Amino acid sequence: MVSGTLHPASNFNAEQDSIKIKDAMKGMGTDEDALIAVLCKRSVEQRVEILTQYKTSFGKDLIDDIKSETSKNFKCVLLSLCQSKAMFLARICKYAMKGVGTSEGALINVLVGSTNDEIKEIKAAYKLLTKKILEKEVESETSGS
Repeated sequence: MVSGTLHPASNFNAEQDSIKIKDAMKGMGTDEDALIAVLCKRSVEQRVEILTQYKTSFGKDLIDDIKSETSKNFKCVLLSLCQSKAMFLARICKYAMKGVGTSEGALINVLVGSTNDEIKEIKAAYKLLTKKILEKEVESETSGS
């Protein structure tokens, strides 16, 4: 699997980042540049820490705040950034099998490029996301029937 290219921020502080994000969404309008400056410059692991710290500091879910304070593609990107790697890949699998036709290429990229441990995490995330078993869904979607 292709690993992320974003390296952890050396000056990372989840509490300070949570405050910056909260301030960016305070009052009328949203400071999109401030959200980008924090969320787009942190590793997946650091963003997960920010989610936890935000809840601890403000008693609110950052995902819910992003949903209410942003819109359209920007909201979609920020929400994607706030997912674990396994959940992000599970969502790719879900959308690869959604509707008529299957994107076998997307499934191949996710599943063939993942280690056994990563696949276990993806399967668990997929079950949480869809309440379905990934192996059965892939088999059904790729059986040719």
